[in-house]
Amino acid sequence: MCNACGSKQRSQFRSEICLHFNGLPDLNRPPILMFPELTVCLKCGMVEQFAIEEGELNRLRDVWHVA
Repeated sequence: MCNACGSKQRSQFRSEICLHFNGLPDLNRPPILMFPELTVCLKCGMVEQFAIEEGELNRLRDVWHVA
């Protein structure tokens, strides 16, 4: 059930998202292309779930030098 409008009309979609880094110091960082699965309410358009897969999350951590 949608948390925004209460509709049961939701569906999952595979998406393509490209993360770009903010600010002048990060202009040379390459964008990271991800393919998360989204749960979308077909009545109001609210995206309720967004999860980044482990491999993509590791790439993001590597770029930001997070252990």
